[in-house]
Amino acid sequence: DLGGTIDHVMHRNLVVAYPDETLRGVADRMADGRLGVLPVVERGNPTALRGLITQFDLLRARGRMLEEERHREQVLALHVFSTGRFPRWESRFGSSAAATAVVEAPAPDDAIDPATNQQPTETDKP
Repeated sequence: DLGGTIDHVMHRNLVVAYPDETLRGVADRMADGRLGVLPVVERGNPTALRGLITQFDLLRARGRMLEEERHREQVLALHVFSTGRFPRWESRFGSSAAATAVVEAPAPDDAIDPATNQQPTETDKP
């Protein structure tokens, strides 16, 4: 019956979120309580409503974090060039001048050539 008042049907034991909480903590509490929305209140003043956080807000934040992570992986790609033991690697990945970051280190005897996913043969070595 929709003739009653909200006071008769509303939740009285509120589960709340605080502005300084992690998204994971809030998401866990929402899942545990099977809640789709939480009021966000001041930690020192629980009657001061700051806003609402919904499950859709959490999904949107997660999507942004994944996108930022993908971007960081592209920008921070580290290219390792040998000091001449495997010249084919440099021709495949570009010169050290064009690389974002260069690490100069001798390749170990058991190194794997990333182009073939195998150890180079004697003809590949200088």
